[in-house]
Amino acid sequence: MITIFVMVVKFNSSNIKALFFACSLLFLFAGKPAFAQTAVGYAPETLIDDPILAALDSLYKLDLFEKGYGKIVYPKNSKYNFAHDSVPRYDEMIYESRLAKLDAVSPFDLQYNPVVKGYVDMYTVRRRELVSRMMALSQLYFPLFEEQLDKYNLPLELKYLAICESALNPLAKSRSGAMGLWQFMYPTGKMYGLRVSSYVDERCDPYKST
Repeated sequence: MITIFVMVVKFNSSNIKALFFACSLLFLFAGKPAFAQTAVGYAPETLIDDPILAALDSLYKLDLFEKGYGKIVYPKNSKYNFAHDSVPRYDEMIYESRLAKLDAVSPFDLQYNPVVKGYVDMYTVRRRELVSRMMALSQLYFPLFEEQLDKYNLPLELKYLAICESALNPLAKSRSGAMGLWQFMYPTGKMYGLRVSSYVDERCDPYKST
């Protein structure tokens, strides 16, 4: 339980809330039929040195997606009748409506604002291909996270923190040297009894680090 809260305090409160909301919206959109679609402008770019963006881009280097799978064959249209290579866009009212539905059932106070909009745009448009990889990885890692969160009676929404930290890349490494799904620095890993040496780094072990 302490491990989870150590990760939370690494962000300031406004960024944490914005990222939780964006990630929650992302997975809500993935399983819901689309509302009326309109052409809207892009949100402002997030900062080039944004650690969240860097973690997401690290999925480009993950060999899991590059070896032995061949060419992916897509259906002509999705089940919501969007072409597989199209990117549906929505107006502000749709995002606010979806977020209000999340707020009604969430232990967090959810608000829609320009920061949230920027991350929604990043996940659903500018890094859409990488998000498809991240959502595939969520099928593997989220059950593990949920089991531990439930064990300690913590909000299950905390599982989305790993998306902010590492984009669910167990080999993610930040410029400051933080490693793994939960981005532990060397002293933090040692504090929690994880082995870190030239031969093994248990900060990258999904089970032990979680």
